[in-house]
Amino acid sequence: MSAIATEAGLTGTVSKSRAGLIRQAIAERKAAALGLGIIVFFVILAIAAPLIAPYSTTAPSCAVFAPPSANHWLGCDDGGIDMLSEIISGGRISLIIGFAATLIAMVIGGGVGIASGYFGRWLDITLMRVTDYLLVIPDLAFAMVIADVWGPSLSHVIAVIAILEWATTARIIRAQVMSVKERVYIKRARSIGASHARIIGRHILPQVGPLLMANTPSRWRSTWRPRLPSWAWRTRPPRPGGPSWRTPSTGPPSAPAPGGRSSPMGWLSPC
Repeated sequence: MSAIATEAGLTGTVSKSRAGLIRQAIAERKAAALGLGIIVFFVILAIAAPLIAPYSTTAPSCAVFAPPSANHWLGCDDGGIDMLSEIISGGRISLIIGFAATLIAMVIGGGVGIASGYFGRWLDITLMRVTDYLLVIPDLAFAMVIADVWGPSLSHVIAVIAILEWATTARIIRAQVMSVKERVYIKRARSIGASHARIIGRHILPQVGPLLMANTPSRWRSTWRPRLPSWAWRTRPPRPGGPSWRTPSTGPPSAPAPGGRSSPMGWLSPC
């Protein structure tokens, strides 16, 4: 009983010390506080987008290509849609895709990497061959094919990014787990009869967790965030009332909005 109480006390102390370190880092480093404030600001902006956006993102509110004015701070696009409203609403879509795709990729990639690195043998060979196939698939071409087969949808964008991103995460986590499982304290835990679930949950996961949380979001920012608008425009369906971007005479790709005008937000726009 005393050993269990001591272990529980140590766990609580570690949790409190970690929380204290985070608060101390934010308090001492102005850059960290500023970064946290910017993130919170944009999250709140995205959540409250329907209430904050001054105009609709689907109905024209001014003249085509109207310049910035007192009523339209950033002007209007080629469909007469207020640009400021589109930016505010578009941030909501970006956050949804980013958080959802990153979370799915972290769960799948982390699970595959830990299982492959810890158990090894035939499981490692099987899982790594699957990841090899996914790593050699051209991501942009695969995304466009999926959008053509499944149809344009926000959930399909999230699924494509998660499918392609978890393989890289799994490779990195596997390498880290293979190193961690050979450490002395892991061997001691195994020698006294600790189960695989306990070793993974109490000893391995805390070691690879920070790497997992740092690697997957950075991959999203560097790989998918710049590409999302370009291939999203090419996978949205034409709306009734206007021409499709696939016809040669329409110029740059844009999805027609009500009234025959087009909106650059396309199928990712909140409707």
